[in-house]
Amino acid sequence: MEEGAGVIFSIYDSAKLKVDELSGENKGGKAEAECVYHYEHDPENPLTEKPQFTFKAKALRAEEVESGTVEIEANITLSLLDEQGKGIPQIKYTLYSPDGTTIEGTTDDTGKIMHNNVIPCPYTLVFRKKES
Repeated sequence: MEEGAGVIFSIYDSAKLKVDELSGENKGGKAEAECVYHYEHDPENPLTEKPQFTFKAKALRAEEVESGTVEIEANITLSLLDEQGKGIPQIKYTLYSPDGTTIEGTTDDTGKIMHNNVIPCPYTLVFRKKES
């Protein structure tokens, strides 16, 4: 495929339905395009697992190729701060997802909460009082 040649990327959901199509081009022997996933919460049907997609790329005079499964995930990073902006360490908390799944933890020594590779959805965060 020649440099700058156009490529069409088709995006399919886990049910194999086409959900989007975007164009890209060949750069340095690689077909590239950028895709941003936007989650819209549906209270009647909350996510219970990470959304999965596959991509197909097609260019003139080239075979169509398909990706493996791509899983969409979210990362949560928060800081619990006092009135002076200093992190509040060792506070227990629970994150609740719309489907009832919970994630429990404790703020680190700087008051930070970090969870990676979670289902992308709105979470409710509840702190528990620090025990004296």
